Amino acid sequence: MSVIAVRDYIGSTATFYAVEKGMIIKSIHPALAETDGYKLLVESKILKRLGEHPRVVKYRGYEDNSDLKGLLLLEASHGDLQHYIDQNNAKIDVPTRRKWCQQATEAVQYIHSKGIIHSDLRPQNYLVHETSNVLDLQLCDFGGSMCRDLDVDGRGLPDPPFWDLCWESTIGTDIFSLGSIFYTITTGLWPYKTSQEHEEDKWQFEDRVIALQEKGIYPDVEGIVGGTIMMQCWKKQYQKAEDVLEAQVMLSQGLTE
Repeated sequence: MSVIAVRDYIGSTATFYAVEKGMIIKSIHPALAETDGYKLLVESKILKRLGEHPRVVKYRGYEDNSDLKGLLLLEASHGDLQHYIDQNNAKIDVPTRRKWCQQATEAVQYIHSKGIIHSDLRPQNYLVHETSNVLDLQLCDFGGSMCRDLDVDGRGLPDPPFWDLCWESTIGTDIFSLGSIFYTITTGLWPYKTSQEHEEDKWQFEDRVIALQEKGIYPDVEGIVGGTIMMQCWKKQYQKAEDVLEAQVMLSQGLTE
């Protein structure tokens, strides 16, 4: 299988190669193979367990028949959600944002039903894929995920503001992250940010977020559609993803604000 192009969305431990139309290989850079190769193994096992689901990236096996080794995946048409929002925020209508919030939860509800905790939920780890002129989300990047049934743990945790400040990966880790993902989808901004411009560096921002979260201070969600759900995710008032999904369905039906 030959490489057509190297994709410009480079992960922290992986490089993505287009190998044929609609297909990519996610490969660990040789220099990182000893330290991060395990994450690719974790992801392969988890994707096999998940199988086919409309809210999960499409996995087509492990490619190891050439010098290029890695996970064979179907490529999402519009890249990752963070990039899409950064480039198209003004064009995304409210119904699409509300649908994406619900789809983000559907993905998490499904993986939890399979005994998997993602442990690194953030907009960059959702993909935007177009089918019949409709844009839908797919969850990806399971290298840091955990599954006790498979005895694998990629030991991932998201960065602030998607992290709940707990060092153990639990269902609550993912639910907290969902609150911040909903905020980003709905407003176009990360929680605690005031613009898309980088007004402070990564470390300054993360330190500020951690200090606020330690005091129980969360972004103002008054007047934001679904704001109550966001706040309840942050304050750990949901026990499972199904509860979040139920709240979103009620919101879509006009039964709650």
